[in-house]
Amino acid sequence: MKNRLVRNLATLGLFLSLMFSLQILGLNNQTSNAMINEDRPGQSVDGAPPQKTVKIRKNLAKNYISRNGEVKIDPGTTIVYIDKDAFNGNEHIKSIVFPESVKKIVFDERCLTGSSIEKLELPQHLEEIIFKQSSFYKTNKIKSIVFPDSVKQIVFSAFSFSESSINTIVPSKNLDNLILGVSCFQNTKSLQEFDLSQTKLKKI
Repeated sequence: MKNRLVRNLATLGLFLSLMFSLQILGLNNQTSNAMINEDRPGQSVDGAPPQKTVKIRKNLAKNYISRNGEVKIDPGTTIVYIDKDAFNGNEHIKSIVFPESVKKIVFDERCLTGSSIEKLELPQHLEEIIFKQSSFYKTNKIKSIVFPDSVKQIVFSAFSFSESSINTIVPSKNLDNLILGVSCFQNTKSLQEFDLSQTKLKKI
């Protein structure tokens, strides 16, 4: 009787051990599948298209400039962040070309101060653009910026275009939020056109 009880307990222990091992294996398989789904390119966890951010840092900025002075952002990029002082004083940069996938652009502090930038080619699906403090300060070759009608928010931070050569700014017709920082166009005597009458702005 005692031996039978011991055998039964041993069998039960083996059965429970086997069930526990199978359960752990199942959890590991689920975890592996989840990791595969999260790492799968072209799809985020919620099924929406993934965000792709490009940040141009100061120590690598010169590597983005082609021989003709053009900076091209990779296709598929959705957010572009140009770091502090990235092209500060750079005499080789002429233009920045953004792919149509870009939705948001941030020009950080002094990122193009005193540079030879002449042109920005903004994408037709851009929604938000931010010019941080002194980002285009003393840029004496850029003449105009035309914002596509998809843009809803523009931020000109303090001194962002101060003492620049900007002549014409054409805002988006769908612009509904415009922030003008202190002295953002201070001593920019060349600025002649910045008409907001055709936008959706209710106040500045």
